[in-house]
Amino acid sequence: MASVDLQKNNINGIKGMKVHYDDQLREQRNHSNKDIQKDRVKLNYWIGCGSFEDVCNKVAARTAEVDLMHPPKVIRKDRVTVISGTVPCPKEVTDAGKEDEFFEKFYEILKAHYGVENVHGMSVHKDEVHTYIDYQGGNAEEKESLVHAHFWLSPYAKWKEKGADREGINGKNFLKKSTYNELNKLVDQMCRKEFGVAYMTGGVAGKKSVEQLKKENDTIREANEKAAQAEAKVDALEEQIQEKQQALEHIKELPGGMVLAKKARIEQMEETERRYKDEKPLIEQAKKDMIAVEEAKKDVKTKEEKLEHEQEELRRRKARFDEEVNYAANKKVSIMKDHALLFIKAKGLWEEFKAWIEKMINKATAGQH
Repeated sequence: MASVDLQKNNINGIKGMKVHYDDQLREQRNHSNKDIQKDRVKLNYWIGCGSFEDVCNKVAARTAEVDLMHPPKVIRKDRVTVISGTVPCPKEVTDAGKEDEFFEKFYEILKAHYGVENVHGMSVHKDEVHTYIDYQGGNAEEKESLVHAHFWLSPYAKWKEKGADREGINGKNFLKKSTYNELNKLVDQMCRKEFGVAYMTGGVAGKKSVEQLKKENDTIREANEKAAQAEAKVDALEEQIQEKQQALEHIKELPGGMVLAKKARIEQMEETERRYKDEKPLIEQAKKDMIAVEEAKKDVKTKEEKLEHEQEELRRRKARFDEEVNYAANKKVSIMKDHALLFIKAKGLWEEFKAWIEKMINKATAGQH
């Protein structure tokens, strides 16, 4: 099932991905992602901006603009200021040669749904199409990866807090389960109307990101290769020893003269037998490694469910911690405000303070018009 993936991030987090998204660095540098085909990097292109640097600048500018109009109560170091998204193109659309049209129409959906000012660009990657093994659902199935694009949004949201209307850059109030559902539904409607194919096919949505699937496939692919090499070595040695043992028995039954003529051959076979005994522990370990790989595959689903449960518990604990921190910060601000007002009155500056407040309100009102 194709689906749009959204992840919370901040400006420092996306800048750390410069090697992956910068056109020149993507082609020149060595990458941990071995599926990048450097001869196809030239096929990649940008929509809505000219480079990854443009994206970072637009994210920072939009955050500063909104914070000026709607100052946040507390600014944390790990504050979410950007949503990183990935959108794959359906295979049927790519096979029809219309993936570029798909990405253009998807970008129009982003601008219409979230506002042009909150959409900062999209990078279409055509240099990572490869085959991979999908282990989700408990079965190993070979699939071909889809042409995909990465995009970036400012998490501008409106919400209610203690009965008051609030708005601003806020990842928690922007990215909810309904956010995923709404965006995927819009893409599905577009695909059915424009290309005659379904985007949401009713299958099981993947629980892993593109990067997680790549890492998992690299690890399992390497284990499978080692297991296959070990198995081939075991089969070859066992077959060789069986043939030489049969030949040895045949030679021993020959007349005395023939036995002497085959003495060197017998010694060679006995040496092979000794070698097999020396290497037998290694062969047995290789067989155990193969069994461990199979058991690991069977255990993937259980581990995923356990990990998802732990992540959900961590999210709940983080939410409680954030609420406690915000409450403490708000209480501290309220106390400081009361002390400030008492100080102003005590110093006889109340009239000057009111005049300054009116001046700032008039200035803000004039700027809105």
